[in-house]
Amino acid sequence: MTTINAARSAILLRLTQSGLVPLDRIDFGGGSIETDGLPTDGVWVRPVVKFAGGGVDSLGGEDVATRRVRSGTLIIQVFAELGLGEFAADELADQLLLLYEGRADRPVYYRDCYLVDVGRDDGWWQKNVNVGFDFDVVCA
Repeated sequence: MTTINAARSAILLRLTQSGLVPLDRIDFGGGSIETDGLPTDGVWVRPVVKFAGGGVDSLGGEDVATRRVRSGTLIIQVFAELGLGEFAADELADQLLLLYEGRADRPVYYRDCYLVDVGRDDGWWQKNVNVGFDFDVVCA
């Protein structure tokens, strides 16, 4: 059975194993995983996995398992220092979009991928890579 932790793991493993972003440039919340603070220069990312609802995808009955589809959104915030220009954020955001677009890490399927140009934010250029996903859960 797929759990939200298994789905989150599959989603983030794709990012960390891609080689597109060094691990010390990925903020999983509360600061970089390699240091005690956020990067102060260069390019870095912050992935956020948000789970949403889901629905029954098959009929069941008493003592019959049902298939449910859970969904959510991965948002990868891409930050590039202003001195690098917007190009650095554009380049990485586009590569990250292609990393997920039309792909799957079974049991997770990625859908509806797109970029959002956030703009300037406290000394950084920010782009968001939005990736819709869904996965199946079997409930007895």
